[in-house]
Order: sequence, then C-alpha cells, then structure tokens
Amino acid sequence: REMIAMLADQADQMADTLFGSVQSDWVFVLVPSREDQKIFEIDQYTAGWYEHSRRMLVTADIGASLRHEFAHVLHWGHMDRIGQRHPMWIQEGLASLYEEYTLDGTRKRIRFEPNERHNIARQLVLQNEAPPWRTLLSMEQVRFMRGAERNYPLVRSMFEYIAAENRLQDWYAQLVESWHEDRTGIRAMETVFGRPIEEIERDWKAWVRRQGPFDDMIQTGDASIGVSAEDAVDGCRVTRVAPRGGAADAGMQVDDVIVKIGGQQVRSTRELLLAIASRKVGETVAIRIRRGESYMDLAVTMKPLGG
Repeated sequence: REMIAMLADQADQMADTLFGSVQSDWVFVLVPSREDQKIFEIDQYTAGWYEHSRRMLVTADIGASLRHEFAHVLHWGHMDRIGQRHPMWIQEGLASLYEEYTLDGTRKRIRFEPNERHNIARQLVLQNEAPPWRTLLSMEQVRFMRGAERNYPLVRSMFEYIAAENRLQDWYAQLVESWHEDRTGIRAMETVFGRPIEEIERDWKAWVRRQGPFDDMIQTGDASIGVSAEDAVDGCRVTRVAPRGGAADAGMQVDDVIVKIGGQQVRSTRELLLAIASRKVGETVAIRIRRGESYMDLAVTMKPLGG
C-alpha cells in the first residue's frame, strides 16, 4: 500500500509539473526476491531497469531504485505522446533526480534531496574533471553510458540546480517546444536562464561548491543503531544485532526488517546508511520494523560506532 501510494503521488506531481498526464499503458512492475534478482540481471551495479517496448519495470527495492525507474515510465509515456526521444542525459538526469525527494502535505510542492551522487559530482567539479556542459549535453547514448559512473551524478546535480533555481518546469516546456530546432536541450536551457550555456555551467559549479559534501558515511564515533543488515526488497533485514547497541536495547532482533526511520521510508541498505548518517549520537528515533507479517515501532537511541 505504501509503495502504491508513493507511485501515485510521484505520478501526480510529475504530471502536474512536467508531463501533463501519466503513462497511458499498463506497466508490469516486478520486485524479485534477493534469490531471484540474478534472473532479471539485478546486481550490485544495476538496481533496476525499465524496458519501454515491453512496458516492464524491474527493481531491486521499492525505494530509490523504484522511484528512478518509475520516472522513466512517465517520461517515456510523455515522449510517446509528443513524438520525441530526448537524449540520455535528460532521461537519466530526470530519473536520478527523482530518486530522493520530499513532498509537502498537499503532495504538490516537491523538494529534491541530495544523495550520494552529489559527492561524486562535487568531487569532479573540485578536481576540474567534469566535462563541459556543451560536451556532456551533446553526447550520444553509447558514449554517455560508457561514462555512467560519473555522468549520472553530474546530470543529477545539474537537474538539482535547475530545480533549485525554480526553472525545471519552464525548462522542460521549452525543451519540448524547441525540440525540432535543438535536440540537445542547450537552446532550452539558454532561453529559460537568459544567458549562454557556459555561464549557466559556471553558476552551477559555484552552487555545487557552496553545497558542501553530503554525509553518506558512518565512521568510528558517528551515530549508529548497532546492527548489520542486508537488502530485503521492502527494507533492510537485520543480520546481526550488536550487544549493548541502541537496537539491542530497544528489542530489535535478527531477521527483523527495518522499513522506516523517523518517518523516513528505508527500502535498502543504501537508504538505511543515508538515514543513519544524518543522525547524532544520543538522539532517540522511532524505527519501524516488520517482524514476520507484523509491524511495530521501536524507540532506538543512537550510540557511537565503536572502533
């Protein structure tokens, strides 16, 4: 139910601000068990995929990976309706942008949250290793995908900046309007921002530097709940509970599945790490777990990670 509600909210938001309506065809969504993931080419490098010709979405978890692939579903539906095929940087940039976001109570206003991709993009900017926007935005699909490890973080960061400048909706509308004159999206960018692409890129780099690093690691002394865990599709299955840790004190057990921390859904070990990294030692947080088919909330106090 939570997964369906999440997808419905995302569909409404993307339809209202970008696409006008949602995908008109039924889409088959498959979330295989850990044991069956290899059958569908899901591994540590590929957490999900969407094949538009078969209207089939496969995802390792029902969190960030599903949100990413579902953005593809809606975008492809719109491209079908308008007879356009947007370049890979736009397809993957939009999908990556929707990996982490917060919707307000009305489900109308959205705030895109940083994730671990930000640190990669920031490092490339700081080391002057990010390709010029004019080059990146003009890349053919094969070349773009060959550099996916750096290109995905870069284009997500670019879309974060566009959204932070409140120009995402206008830029996409301009992209669609100017598609037949420029299929890279550069003209749309220059039109909406009112300046050359090189100047927009310069301002983006300054914005990236100002953001600082995103805390996506738990090191000795940092806040910890005191468990080891593995992905479990709907959350993180606890594989070990450290004695005298916060989780042990709260009654957490091996095989419990963590699904929410402090109101934030946690659907993978990656999301668990990000949720804990933002906490402080001594902080008590409500952690929702699934034990078998029952759910319960535990009050867990963060303790420092031991040496």
